[in-house]
Amino acid sequence: MATEEKSPPTAYGRVQLDSVEINADRPLPRYNNGPIKAYEAIMKGEFNTPCFALICEKSLSPRIETMKTYAQMPHETSAQLLKWGPVLWPAAGQERYALVYKSNIGNSVVRSEEERGGLGWKNEMVIEVAVKPMVSLLTAYRDRDFIHGAIRVDNMFDGGGARLEKVVLGDCLSTPVSYTQPVVYETIYRGMADPIARGRGAQSDDLYSFGVALAILMRTRDPLKGMSDHDIIRQKIDVGTYAAITGKDRFTGSMLELLRGLLNDDPNERWKLDEVQAWLDGRRLSPKQPWKQKKAARPLSMGGHKYMNGPMLAMDLDKYQGESISLIQNGELEQWIMRSLEDTVMLERYQQTMMPFQGAPQTPGFHDRLLCNASFAIDPPAPLRYRGAHILGDGVGAAITEKMVNRQDTKAYNDMLSHGMILNWAMSQDSNHMDTGGLLSKFDSCRSFLRHNKLGFGFERCIYFLDPDAPCLSDKLRDYAVHTPEEMLMAFEDLAKKGKASPMFLDRQSVAFLAIKERRCIDNQLFDLNAREEHRRLLAELKTFALLQQVAGVKSLPAMAQAFGKRMHVLIARFHDRRAREKLTQSINDYITAGDLTQIVKLIGNPDVIAKDFQAFREGMYEFSVLLAEASGLQKGLKNKKTYGSKNSGDVSAVVCAIIAVLIVMGIGFINYMR
Repeated sequence: MATEEKSPPTAYGRVQLDSVEINADRPLPRYNNGPIKAYEAIMKGEFNTPCFALICEKSLSPRIETMKTYAQMPHETSAQLLKWGPVLWPAAGQERYALVYKSNIGNSVVRSEEERGGLGWKNEMVIEVAVKPMVSLLTAYRDRDFIHGAIRVDNMFDGGGARLEKVVLGDCLSTPVSYTQPVVYETIYRGMADPIARGRGAQSDDLYSFGVALAILMRTRDPLKGMSDHDIIRQKIDVGTYAAITGKDRFTGSMLELLRGLLNDDPNERWKLDEVQAWLDGRRLSPKQPWKQKKAARPLSMGGHKYMNGPMLAMDLDKYQGESISLIQNGELEQWIMRSLEDTVMLERYQQTMMPFQGAPQTPGFHDRLLCNASFAIDPPAPLRYRGAHILGDGVGAAITEKMVNRQDTKAYNDMLSHGMILNWAMSQDSNHMDTGGLLSKFDSCRSFLRHNKLGFGFERCIYFLDPDAPCLSDKLRDYAVHTPEEMLMAFEDLAKKGKASPMFLDRQSVAFLAIKERRCIDNQLFDLNAREEHRRLLAELKTFALLQQVAGVKSLPAMAQAFGKRMHVLIARFHDRRAREKLTQSINDYITAGDLTQIVKLIGNPDVIAKDFQAFREGMYEFSVLLAEASGLQKGLKNKKTYGSKNSGDVSAVVCAIIAVLIVMGIGFINYMR
């Protein structure tokens, strides 16, 4: 039987990003960052620098806001970022955001799948190769308020030298913070959150990941092998991260101090960078005691499991909804907190949180909101849990972006914001470890946006407000990677060049995007963009893009100018003077050819020209009304043709006689005076 002949793989060729040439046919799997794939690249120039490019996914916002900061930092122990920007990626047939790194980081220190569990390095090697260079790098991060979010063993490289002298960290910018981190590297509460919704985090989270990586570099076996993410979190809660990570491996002396300090689950007790530096300088600090969760005197049964502490119970409330609702509504959960946990602080918080639900009508979504509030009342530092979504504060923006790009339901996130659940969650957080003031301000602003459904507001504005790295999600721009107003301008120019420009460029998504990214270009136009009259919307859109062209420094947009030119009759027809319309048409055509939207606006939207035209129109209207009244009088007189002429002649004769009489009297008086 003949075997089916396989077709050769598609050859995509090379893609250009400024001076960088990316080979779309040469993947480099060793530099992949989770779902983000790496490809061979070269920076053209005197030395033709070898590079690798990471091609981002549209649903995972790359960290564009921090790329410039990262590029300016020391790169001896981290991948050096050279270029970033959108490229037309042939495999997708769309634009994708690309990050180009210098390919001098070598190979991963993990050489096989088995080594992911433990490499068995000696203390001296770990200190020289990992601790010293990493502490120096983390110090640079701290000074620039930068969070890496991808510190793990399989993202550590050997630097490409003949021998391993220091580890070099790989990419952390191609996805939202911590998206590609396995649960084992994340703190207990960040591990509970959806990977897309872990939020920016803090340097203490990087230090925790660093501690986990050090333990894995040193241990010889993986005590968590084969466990699910849920079971890993449960194990950390039950025995503490240090015991869960190290298992049967025993560390003594100074390394024990370091690991216990970095892996402490209490953020108040976890070592900070200054303590790690002091440890490196030879100061010996007392090992931190492992963090212990308060256990109940008797367990609470739910879903066939027995729960002895608050965090595990709160984590599973939405997993067993029916039983959870029953436990809440019959008061059994409250009794367990009071009598078994004997936690008065938790009890007071729980009672206060549940109070609005007592006797409230069970409207749609009532039970979902009930479980959500009960969860963060029991365990405030945990993620907000609502309808299957697990969100940590500022991670909500990236989560919404992912759902929007994948065209999935976002009602749960709309509910979180509009019903104030996420606002209540933020109010319950410890301000020592989270910028609760900033979060409260953000979420309150989002509630305000949601009260208005006009262009520039609504849920669309919340997306870009909460996720500054989100691309513009307009359907018109679905084939483009638009992360800045300038990129939006060039994308619309390309669409117009291809003849795909719609009657109006801007829609709800693009207006909301600009309202966050470039307010000065659109804020003054929002009122007219929401108007019913076509000419007002058109002029507002033209003014927006003219300002963008000016701000971006783009000299010519001929295709967009041509597209606007086809609709310019709507605006020109608003002028009353025929000669003015003809003159405007000629002048605008010249600027359309030049692609200068700014000059078109100066002509068509000039308030002096508009005022002068309107004044001339008013004067003409007045003159016309006078003539119309005179004509009406004549028409009225002509209705009686027999008497019309005699009456007029009589009137004229009377006037002439009066004038002659006056002249005679004046003449007689003058003669008498002369005598």
